[in-house]
Amino acid sequence: MHRFPRFPPELAGIFDHGVDLIENPSALQGQWKSDWFHELRTRVESADRIVLLSVHTIRTDTDPNRRTTYRIVATVLEELYGTVGDDDVLLSVSNSDRGYAGVQLNQSRILNQRFIVFIRRFTDRGILGQHWHLSLATTPVLDETLRVLRGRASSASVESP
Repeated sequence: MHRFPRFPPELAGIFDHGVDLIENPSALQGQWKSDWFHELRTRVESADRIVLLSVHTIRTDTDPNRRTTYRIVATVLEELYGTVGDDDVLLSVSNSDRGYAGVQLNQSRILNQRFIVFIRRFTDRGILGQHWHLSLATTPVLDETLRVLRGRASSASVESP
């Protein structure tokens, strides 16, 4: 099993088990716009995996203590960075996760849509986990993701001996 470093707490708001449904980030104004572009850049630069996918199922699980977890199942359309290795990706969000309300309130807007998922894997007490964020895969969002990803690749090749 591959070991990953512990999850950096400063990335908790970036990989929040949440979803953003921004179709055209350039249409945002002021702080909303600068925050969106900063968060996207941070996700692209910090993710272990970036995948274009299509969400086809959202399951709801309730444990005996009545805590709800949503399980988003999506088909991989294209691996943009890193390797997924499977045809499907499973993303879980529980009611204690920061992005829970966004998933809960937008299930119908998430289902049967294309998204970009940014995944950051970590190891905690010997257990492998992942934190993630979904962004709607519109042309402007995908173009900006690929632009930042090209910058990440070129800076990595400059750093390599």
